[in-house]
Amino acid sequence: MCVLCYTLASRVQFEFGGVFALPTQTVFVAMWFLLPARMLPVVVCASLLIAQLPDLARRRMPIDRLALFVGASWFTIGPALILYLAGAHEPRWRSLPIYVAALGAHSSSRPS
Repeated sequence: MCVLCYTLASRVQFEFGGVFALPTQTVFVAMWFLLPARMLPVVVCASLLIAQLPDLARRRMPIDRLALFVGASWFTIGPALILYLAGAHEPRWRSLPIYVAALGAHSSSRPS
């Protein structure tokens, strides 16, 4: 379900100030509570690759550009590492500092 939601969210684009924004951040943060931390980078990378299949099938994108989408999932490493090392498995109020740190790692590693 997480792969499906992230894949669909990555296919939606909002034009904002001459650039495109994707609504994937909210799906990614929700995945923190649904998936084991070690699976976050794998699920995001797979979702980004699956989202490009329609463009590949229509030949709108060359296959060698898929490597860019593997690199685009790099932002997941920081939050996943923090959640994994902290052992945060279930959402609890006492884990709030861990989630704030993961959000900070997520924000600082997002491409600008």
